Amino acid sequence: MTAPGATGLAPKSPLLSVRNLVKEFTLKSQAGEFGKRVLRAVDDVSFDLAPGEVLGLVGESGCGKSTTARCILRLVEPTSGEVIYKGENLVGKSHTEMRRLRKELQMVFQDPYSSLHPRRRIRHTIAEPMIVQGMNQKEALARVPELMQTVQLDPRRADAYPHEFSGGQRQRIGIARALSVHPEVLVLDEPLSALDMSVQADIINLLQGLQQQFQLAFVFISHNLSVVRYLADEVGVMYLGQIVEIGTAEEVLAAPAHPYTKALSSAAPVHRAAAASTRAAGWRRTSAACSRPRSSSGAMVTQSPATSLRKR
Repeated sequence: MTAPGATGLAPKSPLLSVRNLVKEFTLKSQAGEFGKRVLRAVDDVSFDLAPGEVLGLVGESGCGKSTTARCILRLVEPTSGEVIYKGENLVGKSHTEMRRLRKELQMVFQDPYSSLHPRRRIRHTIAEPMIVQGMNQKEALARVPELMQTVQLDPRRADAYPHEFSGGQRQRIGIARALSVHPEVLVLDEPLSALDMSVQADIINLLQGLQQQFQLAFVFISHNLSVVRYLADEVGVMYLGQIVEIGTAEEVLAAPAHPYTKALSSAAPVHRAAAASTRAAGWRRTSAACSRPRSSSGAMVTQSPATSLRKR
């Protein structure tokens, strides 16, 4: 990472700081066991998020990424640690205090269908956070068409139900709902994993445009390293509940230092077209070498064009 002051610019002060975050779950004892078993899903996690920057959290399924995200927003109560937003520690705050702060800290969930009320029209789903935060219902509903246009949805479909939309459109609805209260931090919990590949590209471009337009700070959770490399300014790699490596996207993904990061990078799939092109180039070189005539000693024989024509 660049040393502070190396560019002559003062480093940004963190908007969100997570310090020594721990989340433990108590498991039922199995037959023949005594006492309680404890699973530490998040183990001493710490990181900073500056205003307008994107932090990517990557790692295999079950490593604690989603639990970390839910602990940040107090959707799951942390066991210990601090979540400091604009100088305020969110851990230990009452539900009333958290309601005030949640309009600045919003979340987009992994499953775009289960996160939407199946019997509620989209107009009311998008307006709900504004109403909860005290806005008049009429004013909140009047803002819905503008929010739908922001995420590239047709406002004329505001009275439709979730099942009438595709997966990508439902995720856009979730993003519009999160944006409705003008947040400063958006936590995105694997927002692409339930979508088709063609739709993922559209959502990535939408998120990048919104992040730049509204100067949002993202905590972007994913297991897709190529997407994280494209979107994130910094990357944290999680393994068994801990962040084992953190730094700029180029530092972590191009030159990983931790063995798990190296294993994760090597396991990332290679684009099929690029792999096929490489294989085809190799086959062409091999075929050309094998088709050249050889002397009695086995050495390659190079023929001039004139000699080749006379032999024909």
